[in-house]
Order: sequence, then C-alpha cells, then structure tokens
Amino acid sequence: MSFTSSDESEDAESYVLHDAAEAGDIEKLTNALSISAAAASDNDANSDLQINLNLRDHHNCTALHVAVLNGQLECCRRLIEAGASLKPRCEGAPLLVLAVCAGSSESKRAFALDAAELFTSAGCSAWDRDDERRLPLHWGASLGLAEVCKLLVAKGQAEPLKDEDGNEVPRPSMLEAKDRRGDTAIHWAARHRQGSVLEALLACCSSPKVLELQNKRGSSALHAAAESGCLDCSRVLLESNPACASLLDSLGRTPLQVAEAFGHARLAHLLASASSGAELAAAAAAANGDDGGIRRPQTVLFAPDACLEHRTHPEPLLRGSCGGLPPENVCRLHVLLDKGKGALRASEFSGLEIDTESRPAEMADVLRVHEWGYLQRIQSACAKIPDDPTSVSHLDPDTAISHGTWRAGLVAAGAVCRAIDSVVQGKAKNAFCAVRPPGHHAGPTGVVPSQHDPNGSLGFCLINNVAVGASYALDKWRSEIRRVVILDFDVHHGNGTEACTVSTIPSSRTFTYKTPFSSITQTISCYKPWLGIEDPNNILFASVQGYGRKHISLDSYVYPGSGATSDSRPQAPPDTAAPVLNAAGLPEDPRGEFLTAPDAEVAPAEAPRVINIGIPGPGAHVKLWRRAWRDKILPAVVAFSPDLILISAGFDAHAKDEINFGYLGITEPDFEWLTDQICQVANSCCGGRVVSVLEGGYRIHGGIVSAFGRSVAAHVRALSNINDRRWSPKTAELERKAEAEEELRRQEAARLKAERQAREGGRVKRRRAAVDYVALNAEMDVAAGGGSGATAEAEAAAPPEDPAEVSKKQRSLGSEQDPEDGVEHGQQQEQEQLLAADVRADWEGQGGRGMERCAGAEGGSLTEGGGAPAEDETAGATEPEPLLEEQQEGTVEEPTAGPETEAVDEARDSTGFGVEDRRDPDQEEQQPEDEDGLPSTRAVPEDPKLEDKPQQQQQQKEEEEEEERWEDVETAANGEGETLEKRGGESGLPAGERVEGLQGG
Repeated sequence: MSFTSSDESEDAESYVLHDAAEAGDIEKLTNALSISAAAASDNDANSDLQINLNLRDHHNCTALHVAVLNGQLECCRRLIEAGASLKPRCEGAPLLVLAVCAGSSESKRAFALDAAELFTSAGCSAWDRDDERRLPLHWGASLGLAEVCKLLVAKGQAEPLKDEDGNEVPRPSMLEAKDRRGDTAIHWAARHRQGSVLEALLACCSSPKVLELQNKRGSSALHAAAESGCLDCSRVLLESNPACASLLDSLGRTPLQVAEAFGHARLAHLLASASSGAELAAAAAAANGDDGGIRRPQTVLFAPDACLEHRTHPEPLLRGSCGGLPPENVCRLHVLLDKGKGALRASEFSGLEIDTESRPAEMADVLRVHEWGYLQRIQSACAKIPDDPTSVSHLDPDTAISHGTWRAGLVAAGAVCRAIDSVVQGKAKNAFCAVRPPGHHAGPTGVVPSQHDPNGSLGFCLINNVAVGASYALDKWRSEIRRVVILDFDVHHGNGTEACTVSTIPSSRTFTYKTPFSSITQTISCYKPWLGIEDPNNILFASVQGYGRKHISLDSYVYPGSGATSDSRPQAPPDTAAPVLNAAGLPEDPRGEFLTAPDAEVAPAEAPRVINIGIPGPGAHVKLWRRAWRDKILPAVVAFSPDLILISAGFDAHAKDEINFGYLGITEPDFEWLTDQICQVANSCCGGRVVSVLEGGYRIHGGIVSAFGRSVAAHVRALSNINDRRWSPKTAELERKAEAEEELRRQEAARLKAERQAREGGRVKRRRAAVDYVALNAEMDVAAGGGSGATAEAEAAAPPEDPAEVSKKQRSLGSEQDPEDGVEHGQQQEQEQLLAADVRADWEGQGGRGMERCAGAEGGSLTEGGGAPAEDETAGATEPEPLLEEQQEGTVEEPTAGPETEAVDEARDSTGFGVEDRRDPDQEEQQPEDEDGLPSTRAVPEDPKLEDKPQQQQQQKEEEEEEERWEDVETAANGEGETLEKRGGESGLPAGERVEGLQGG
C-alpha cells in the first residue's frame, strides 16, 4: 500500500517526510529536514518552511511510523536525530511493538533486530505495552524472532526500576509479564510453534517455575503447545520443567488430554511417555518418527489480482486527500497482501499457498442467484465509465464502481467457486478468499429493503459471492455436497444472502405503478432454485449482527435495518418450559435467550431455515455474541450435518472499527475463537470443509498492526491450525455451568453491596482533612520553578482552562502521546464534554474557588459522584492533586447494584474485557508492572497537607479498613476478578464492578 502527494498540492509539503520515509528516499528526507531546521533557527521568519516531525497522516501515522512499517532503518535514524518523538502510538502500538511487528515478514527480520536496538538506545522502553497489554517481547516470541527476544530481555532487565523513595530495586523477570489474557511470552512462543524462541527465552530464565504460570483460562505454556501440536516446543518445555505435564487448565485437563482432544497423536504419545516417567529423549525420538509419508492438505488463500481493479476512489491515492476514501477501498487488500508488509504475508503463513489467478465465474453459476436484469445494469454502468484510474461512478450513495468493477465482481465469485473445487477435491484443507467487492448485501435483484430502511442500498456489494459459491457447490458437486450452511459474522446483517436463500422457493412479488389517471398493479412470479425442489431442506443460513438504532436519540437503524432475532424453524414454541433437543440430541438456546423478537421479519417456514441473532447496542456485548454462536447456532449446524460450510467473514464488528456505531465490540481473540469453533463443527460433520469469503472490515490504520489486519490474520491462523478436534457439546455444558456459578457469585456480591449501602444510607463517607489549595498550588509552582505564590493565587482566581486542554492534560500529564489509540476514544470525548460543562457550572455556582485543578491524580478519571482517585490512580504521581468540592465535603456516592450493573457486566466480553475495559495505553505505559502478577514497588504518596490529628487518623483508618473488607468480599465473590475500585476506575465502569477472567481465545 503506497500513497503519493501531488506536487501541485499543499499535501506535497505537509507529507514530504511521510513520502520520503515510505520510499526510503534518504536524500529527499535529509533535504526536507535540513530546510525545516534552517527555517526553525531563523526566528520564525520562514515558518512556512518548518515541518511538523510528528504530523499524522490520514491513517494516523507519523513519518517515523511510516518508516518503520516500510522497514526503512536509515530513515528512522534520520528522523530520530532530527527530533521526531518516540512516544506517539500507531493504533495502540508503541514504537518498539511496531518495529517488532514489522519483522513478521521474512524480508524484514533483520530490520526488526536493528530497529529494536536503535529505538531502545534512543529511549524506548522494552516494557512499553500495546492496547492489549502485550510487550514487544510477546510479539517477538510469536513471530519467531529469537535474536530480537534476547535483545528485548537484556534491555528490559537492564532498565532501572525505582521505588517510591527513589531507590533502585531489582526488576521482576520479563518472562513473567502477562498480557490481558494472562499469557506470557512463553505462552505465545508455544502457541505459535516457535521452538527456537522458547530455547532462547529459557536460556534467559533463572527459574523453571516460570513455565508453570497459567493464563486466565488456566492454560500453561505446555497446554498451548499441546493445542498447536508442536512437538519441538513440548520437548523443550518438558526438558526444562517436567512438572508442567501434570498442570490442569480451567476445564481440569492436562496437556496430554488437550493434545488428544485436538487429534495430535504423536504429541500425545510424547506427553504420555513423559507423564509415565519414561526417558524423554527416547520418547521424543519415537514421537518424531516417520508419519507414513502422508502430506496433509493445508489452507489455501485465494487472492485474485483482478480484485485490485475495483476502484472506489480516484487513483493515485494522495496521502492528504485519503481522508475522503470510502470505507471499502483497495487499501484493504494491500493491508493483507502487500509483499513484505501484508498481514497475510507474515512468516507464520509462509507455508500457505496463495492463488492469485483471475478467472471469472461462469454466467450460469451467477444466474442461479441473481436476475439477469440486475447483472446487466451493473455491466452496462461499468462499461460507460472510462478505463482510467481517475474515473469513478456510483450505483447508489454507498456503492462506488469503476470500469474494472464488473470483471472484479465476476472474478471474486469465481475465486469462491475455485476454492470450493479445491476443498471438495481434497487439494486444500479449507480456504480463505481475500476478494472484493464484497457481496452479502446483494439480493437476487440487488437492493434488499427492510422495514427500517425501505429504500435500502447495496452497501458496497455487487455479486453475492458466498451465495454463488453455495449454489455452485450444490450443482457442480451434487454427489459430494448435498447440504450447505452459510454462516455470517459481519456486524451488518447479511440481508442479501438471506434474500437469495429464501428465493430458492417459488414466490411472487407485487408492484404498483401510479399515473395521474390510474394505478397499475403487476404481480411477478419469482423462483431461483440452486438445485431443485429439495433446496429448502438442504440449505441453512445463520447470521449474528448488530441490530438497533444508531444512537438512542436517533430513529435510524444500523444498516441495513434488518436482522432482528428470529428463527424460521424454531425447535420449540416460545412458551416451552424446558429446552427441546434437536435432531442431533442437542439443546438449542437452552437459556431461552434468543427467542423471536416482536419486530423481526421472519423468513417463510417453507423456505430454507434462517436463523438471525440481533445483538442490541450500542455497546460491547461480546459474551452475548459468543453465547449466540455456542448455544444457538452451532448446535443447529451440527444437527443439520452439512457437507460444506461457507463463511461470510466480516471483520467490521471489531471494537476499533468506526462503521459499526459501537455495536458488538469484538476483538481478534473472538474472531479466532469463533473460527476455531466452526472448524471443529466442520471436523465433526464434513471432514473439515470450510470456505471463508471476505466481506466487511474497514479499520486498516497501521497496516500490519491494524484492527483489520490482525483480525484477518487471527481468522486465517485458526483456519490453518492443523488439528482434527471435533466440536463437543460437553465443553459448552461446562462453560454454561461455570457461567451459572459465576452469576451466583456476582449476585451475592451485589446483594452484599446493597446491604452495605442500605446500612450507610446509600452513601459512603470519606472524611478528608481540609487542604489549603492556594498554598498547595504555590508550593507546587515553586517546586516546578514555575513562579511564586502570588502567581498561584492568580491562577486560582482565574477561570478554568479550555475543556479540551484540560482533558488533554488529564490524559497525558506531559506525555506527547495522543489519546486516539484507546478504543473508547469517542466515549471519552463525550465524557470530557460533560465534565467540562460540570466544571463551568460548579465554577459559576461557587465563585471559582479551588476548581482550577479539577483533573484529579495522574491518569485518573472523575466518577459520576465526583469520586476520589483510587490507589492505582495516584501510584507514581509526583505531586497530589486537589479534590473537587464534593470530595472536600467528604462524601462520594457509589452506584448501587441493579439493572445498570447487569448491563455493564453483560457489556464485557468472555475474554474478560469489553470495550469499556480497554484503557488508554498512554495512561498505562508509566506503570508496566501493574495487573500482571508482578510485584509492584510503588506506594501511594501521602497527602502532605493531611493534618496529624489522632481522632481524625483513627476515623480514617477505620473507614479504610471497612472499605478494604468489603472490597475483599466482592473480590472473593467474583472469583479471579478484580474490583475497579482497586484499579482506578479507568475503564469507566462503576466502582466495584467485576473484571472477569479470560475464558476464550
């Protein structure tokens, strides 16, 4: 993916550094930096010639980010020497993480090592974490960068760590550091089959006990190796610590049982031998024996070059003008497939075949799904557009086309048909089709209107690729493929695919035409069979999507306005008391969560079965999303017993994707989990036959570290995992049982909290000593060299700063990092606006007294009741911040347990963190050891203005002990979770709410 800046535009000057860094043009970069430096030293006389070294482009990248993503080491060096900041993040990734991820390509492995050395020497910390709390070491371990990992461990352990008194203390081992899922770098290396990295890491390890660390699913590194089927990794781990073989995960399984469940026979033999005390070397040699010369088919990627010819924006793409790019654009494929930096070009996928042939689908195959009149209109519209990269037209306001669009659409559908051929013939285990334009909104005649969007649009789609593929399979491979299932996990309802599915039964459509003198009604018979009259019994379509209003204050619904929860063939009436078992003896929707909604547009019962699950919003509902698949859809698929599963793979449900209006809040581990579940079902029903087709997903900022790139990589990783694991309803039963127990604990914690608040009148008293804020501000200013007490008094009497500046200072406190890296940035902006309004209201009502420093402690946030900063918020702060008026009075309201609490709990995903829990990484980077099970040496500084009164101290001590006791009760009731009171409330959730343990991934 490359961009240019027109020589005739202002962008050529604004983004000259970005363009030079992308191209690796050292001369151009040096000249631009020299001119800018000369202008800066000329007393601003030539200010127009100065260049902002930290300017971000349309993808939110600085010139230094661009240099890293393109592997231009010398450009990185020149920019650093010129003063480019090392602090700005790229899509939540600090610079060192970005450099390590750039080494995912085989051609950039040397660059990753050199860049890591350069950046750590320049001041980047090896302890900087990304938005999922992963260290650069985690990424290096997963990518097989052994030398990079050794460098990061050495640099990280050498970084000084000081306690609250300024004394240097020993650092904990970097190998013990965990990410949000509780995984260490050793977990990552084992899961990604990186035996050489494991050996390098263990050479840096002082204690084999680190191998016994378990993540939030209870899995050890050996469990991870057992899942991936890596003999080499398992051997290294067992040699270092044989006790790992007896560890149990959260489901009570040993690594041996995990290997057996995933069908890794040779690895299971090794683990069984190790468990029985046999000599490990002999067992490893036996496990590594000949496999009979059988070559197992692999995942094949279909990425036709012709799909790049579908232009939705004039080319060449200008860096400064790309802010006007439509969401569906050619850059999506560049992020996945560009050689040297594409997410699917990473070394972990180097063994996968990539088919780039551009062979159009046969018209007969397309006409099984679409009416010729609709296809002819597309063909004609594209033919009228000049064959020029600058020429683009539109079929509707959403859907852009160009001269090459018609051929690209046919080639995309043709790629799906060829993928089906490969899978059915056994040439491929499964397949992923990286194609565009997408298709799941295109019905038989194009636009599919709904009650909430009666006009509708094509939504970037032209030919329904997955429907064409399903009908092709039933026709071409009718002896092998008798039943097909289409599953859609795009955030938008696959209304076009549903319409194509329903059109396989005879129906009629009535149209009314009005003239000034009369009206004419016309009825048209419709029938688009994919094979024959048995189609309704041989096709199943299921879709989980966001459904509801874009915002509570708006009447418009999330596109396409359809997809409310419904089942055209429910297994039991809605009023049935007990769950009814389906044909496979499995309960569908055992909790009765997914009953037909009152406003659902239900497909006809005589048509193929259609299951829709509309997830409400806005807001993250990942746990509900997972239950929809686990409890409702997957049991239905198992009972249907298909011969082929097709996936409409849309990745726009990601928490960072702006096109979803805040619905669902899915992240990469969720996509990987669902893909693995579908593959397990395929192993159970149809020999693993799965063909996945790209639909949505538009957050491409940051290239290889983008939400889109990482999500697609997670999806393909799950497809390409070599295992024969079959889907088991027992796992779902165990998970439901654990969830029920967890819910009881949560309810008990809520009951205890409600009783406590009832005793205390609904308010928690926190008496605090009076503080002379004028004197305190004066002392702070003097300590910082910022002026006298008089200056402080003047500042105290002055009106508050601009709200935007206040909020910016709250987030950064001197840091140059930008806040947009957090996934909750939009919610944060809204909260800041409300905060600013409250500040001004309080200012007017109280004469401006003591309100100039309303931000609280470092990294803190203001709660609804004006709560004081919790311990984590003040940890590491150099100076205390004064409190709001409500805090000075000594009372802070805490929310009571109830429906709001339950809604917030539901908003968290089953990996333990919802959108609200994903904190701004800029706030976290100053305390890298927090929350990871590593000992922290920081203590909460005492308020220097606290009056030493025995009675007051005793009272405060009693209150703190009472609060700690109740927090301990809540923590115990919540299992392995923490209370947000102890974590500073940075997630924006009510204090005391549970942060749940990770269960997926």
